[in-house]
Amino acid sequence: MQGRTPGKKETKPRGTAFDRAVRLLASRRQTTVELRRKLAQRGFEKAEIEETLARLADLRYVDDSAAAHDWADELARTGGQGKAKALQKMIARGLPADRARQELDRAWDDELEHEHAKVMLAKLLRVTPQLADTSKGRAKLWRSLLNRGFHTEIVRDLIRALPGTEDEGSL
Repeated sequence: MQGRTPGKKETKPRGTAFDRAVRLLASRRQTTVELRRKLAQRGFEKAEIEETLARLADLRYVDDSAAAHDWADELARTGGQGKAKALQKMIARGLPADRARQELDRAWDDELEHEHAKVMLAKLLRVTPQLADTSKGRAKLWRSLLNRGFHTEIVRDLIRALPGTEDEGSL
């Protein structure tokens, strides 16, 4: 322990950037942006990180296009959020917005968006059925669906279809 300040972390990473990146990829698919960030956080030098990313791309261990394709399919299949929220998630994972949007457009259509929103609304109403009974409750449902990334027109149509909203013109 000599030469080390108590309570301070070592600044030099253990192992190689390539070994660390492979371990990260073993847990789940990563984008080059995610790997670059994670390797930098672990103290690897920029040159070693870029060399590692190039080697991983050559070996086809990392492929942002394939990742975008797979994630768009997965997000479309699993539901729970709208297309806008799915786009946010893909961008947060380091995919370029135009590529993420292109893949989501391929995997997602308005009918799928409507079906996901309908399922989410049903789930919200199972948990708190009384929300459908008042305009304040329906407004809460509205916000909840919008926050999950569902398109405004789809949310409006679903909320309007709830019993007791026939007389409300504000939706």
